[in-house]
Amino acid sequence: MTDTVYVLGAGLNQVIKDWHSLTPPMLRDFFRVVLKHPRLTKELDSAELKPLLIYIEKYWKKTKRDLATSDFDLEECFTLLEAQRQDAIKLGDGNAARTLTSIEFSLKSLLAELLSDFEVFAVQSEVMRRFGEILYKEKPIIVSFNYDSMTEAAIESGSRLRGEYPESALLPPYPQREPTEEEIAFSHYNWNRPLGYGLELIVYNCTELALVPTSTGPGSIRTSRTNSTIGRF
Repeated sequence: MTDTVYVLGAGLNQVIKDWHSLTPPMLRDFFRVVLKHPRLTKELDSAELKPLLIYIEKYWKKTKRDLATSDFDLEECFTLLEAQRQDAIKLGDGNAARTLTSIEFSLKSLLAELLSDFEVFAVQSEVMRRFGEILYKEKPIIVSFNYDSMTEAAIESGSRLRGEYPESALLPPYPQREPTEEEIAFSHYNWNRPLGYGLELIVYNCTELALVPTSTGPGSIRTSRTNSTIGRF
């Protein structure tokens, strides 16, 4: 066990910049970043995200214009959504529960889309690349209050490319065949992101799941075997 511990603060990601010179969002500036992002700004005008903006204006009295220039506590929003959804479930109000779930999903999707953009730029930051090399070399304990995906991308980059490929890569491409176990576990980098957490790769035959209504509950699971092979970590 290593004696070295790194504590990564939330501000670490601020060394990352995208093509628009934007940095990854912090807790309170999420919408300010989104509304400076050309593509995501347009998405906020879509019908799918309109209920989210209506919800925020109802409970925080902030319009889209307000969100572009003022703080908004993302954690507070997620907490209220979850609390209201649980209350609706307890009261048996299915419509309200579904509406709140849909709004929460929209917010999570918007956050995931924004972060996925910045993950690409994480390895273009010289500071993050050097830091990834240090983490890979020292293999310390890491306590992170940061976006793990960006730190992981830096560690991958710092571990360097393997320079080798599974022999099965020479076989015909998908979907003419199923991926081999070796391909499922393969990473182009020396540090394999899922396996880097010490988790064992399990390969099994996939089953097709279907819900069958029952008299005692919402449904039971019926399975039918297929020839698919997938990985589970």
